[in-house]
Amino acid sequence: MEIRNKIISLRITEEEAEILKEKATQHSLSVSSYLRKLGLNNPVHSTIDQQAVRDILNVSGDLGRLGGLFKKWLIDNAKIESNLGNRTYSDVEEIVNDILKLQNELREKAKKLL
Repeated sequence: MEIRNKIISLRITEEEAEILKEKATQHSLSVSSYLRKLGLNNPVHSTIDQQAVRDILNVSGDLGRLGGLFKKWLIDNAKIESNLGNRTYSDVEEIVNDILKLQNELREKAKKLL
């Protein structure tokens, strides 16, 4: 690893300094590392975006499991109309379809963040 011992001075306003600190923090970097990566045209990956992707995929997985449980329940109780309460079988099937649609939308949004 190279020793970094060269210092470059840069004049900025207090507001600019705060913005740089905030952006560096969002990328889990020091201001120095953040500016070095930007200046050398190296990729800078936002840890906030990565966490958002993980959260979206977790929710998507939860929705998939929920949809699977709904489907299992529907199959197990297809002939027992009283288990549906005020809803019809087609109402519950529509809910399952909505869950699956939302799951797909979440996956697409996660892909866009990457």
